[in-house]
Amino acid sequence: LQTTGPLLMIISMVVGAVIGEIIDLNHWITVFGDWVKARTGNAGDPKFTYAFITASLTFTVGAMGVLGSIQDGLTGNYQTLLLKGILDGIIVMVMVSSMGKGALFSFIPVGITQWLITAMAHIAAPLMTPSAIDNLSYVGSILIFCVGIDLIWPGKVRIANLLPAIFVAMGLTFLL
Repeated sequence: LQTTGPLLMIISMVVGAVIGEIIDLNHWITVFGDWVKARTGNAGDPKFTYAFITASLTFTVGAMGVLGSIQDGLTGNYQTLLLKGILDGIIVMVMVSSMGKGALFSFIPVGITQWLITAMAHIAAPLMTPSAIDNLSYVGSILIFCVGIDLIWPGKVRIANLLPAIFVAMGLTFLL
């Protein structure tokens, strides 16, 4: 991966975290996870929402999901997303066996997010330079690291509140 420098990554993460904390995305994804839990008859499962959030974030911020969606939006080539779907299917089986049924329902926010990124990439095709995609991937890799930290020490990093950093990185690329 290439980027204009670590400063861009740091600024993207800080500004993205501030935006995420103001919006409190972590709260909203928890509310949505609780809603899915209630609607699917899993109200008695104490691990449902945690598994839902962890799987959703793991599959959403990964490089294949973000870059595959951008590739689909820019060129119509969905092969990366197809491969990601196959890999996600295998990984979600492992997550369900270790964390619970909540991981199964991660397809909802993942599908919505990937559709949004694909649509935005299609609209913003003239602005999507290789530098913008590299910076987006750089920040996405940091977010994947944060998901790993959260798996080891649950609740220490509010990963959903860091998601705006991806879009801040793209924006800063255009400004610089």
